[in-house]
Amino acid sequence: STKMIQHIKFTSNKNTLVGILEKNNSGSTITILVPGYNQTKTHFRFLTKKLRKNSLNFFTFDLSGVGESDGEFIKQNISSWSNDLISSIDFVKKKGFEIVNLIGYSMGGAICLNASLKRKISKMVLKAPVSNLAKIIEMFYHNKMDLFQKNKKIHYFNFYGKKVFLYYQLYLDSKKNNLLFPYSISTPTLLIQGSKDTFVPASHTRQLAKLIPNSKLILFKNKGHVLFNTNELVIDWLT
Repeated sequence: STKMIQHIKFTSNKNTLVGILEKNNSGSTITILVPGYNQTKTHFRFLTKKLRKNSLNFFTFDLSGVGESDGEFIKQNISSWSNDLISSIDFVKKKGFEIVNLIGYSMGGAICLNASLKRKISKMVLKAPVSNLAKIIEMFYHNKMDLFQKNKKIHYFNFYGKKVFLYYQLYLDSKKNNLLFPYSISTPTLLIQGSKDTFVPASHTRQLAKLIPNSKLILFKNKGHVLFNTNELVIDWLT
């Protein structure tokens, strides 16, 4: 059997990042999973079960400043995390994986889109992807932007009732990372979006679907930002 689980350390932006590489077949294809804002590599535990059951190779890791990885969270942003993903792609390629797929959720979607512009990606799945974070922040905090700038941070409560901070530098960086533009990538890209999403507007993802040439959009009428029971679609897209 080719099953093997490796605990991995690799470097990105002088930070040591920690990941788990799971080999479930002897092929040279691997899928890298990128979770949302402030989420660790355990975020995809249900999806990784399905990847394992379908004998797919995958790599999950903690971005800079998150989980077991080095770096100060307060200093990270879409640009630095996109560099982390690019480093992880280069890392798995050195390990002999020639074909790389990406799965990104929420903020992870923005990170995957950036990486797909710099590296050849075979297939991509973006769940509720953030494509214009600056716009989302401005819509969310429209009457609190001055306060945000003054305090250098602002908070919201996530779906688990946990207080999460956004930092002003992340917002400034996001203005340079508006990902709603015409793509020249040929990567077959599956977009999964809930029309009741209160974080990522469905209109952004509909727009994104028009801008990525080889994309398919699946819009769920009754789902929000947490996209339960969509992992079968992901497996079908990758296999």
